[in-house]
Amino acid sequence: PAGFPHILASILENESADIIGWSQSGRSFGIREMNAFKDQILPQYFKHDKFSSFQRQLNLYGFRKIVKGNESGCYIHTYFRRGHPELLKQVRRGQMPPCPPRYEHKVYGS
Repeated sequence: PAGFPHILASILENESADIIGWSQSGRSFGIREMNAFKDQILPQYFKHDKFSSFQRQLNLYGFRKIVKGNESGCYIHTYFRRGHPELLKQVRRGQMPPCPPRYEHKVYGS
C-alpha cells in the first residue's frame, strides 16, 4: 500500500482544487474547504473523517504550517513539491527537515 506522502500527492493531483490544492508556487498546499475535505476526501483516502488524525500524519512526516506571508495557512515540506514525484521518497516518517524560521515547527495542534 502507498504511504501517506504518496496518498497526499494523489489527493492533490486528483481532487478538486476548490477543496485542497497546491499554492501558486507549488511548494506548499492548502485546504480550502474544510467541511468538504473532512466529509469527502478523508473517508475516501484514509477511511476516517478526523482532521486531527490527518494533522498528526502531517506532523509525523515533518510537514509544517506556514504562519506568515502569501502562503499563510498552507502546509510545507522541503521534499513535497508539485511536479516532483521523485522527491516523495525523501518524505519520511519521523523526519524533520530544516525549515526557515517563518514556519511553525509542528502542524498538530496549530
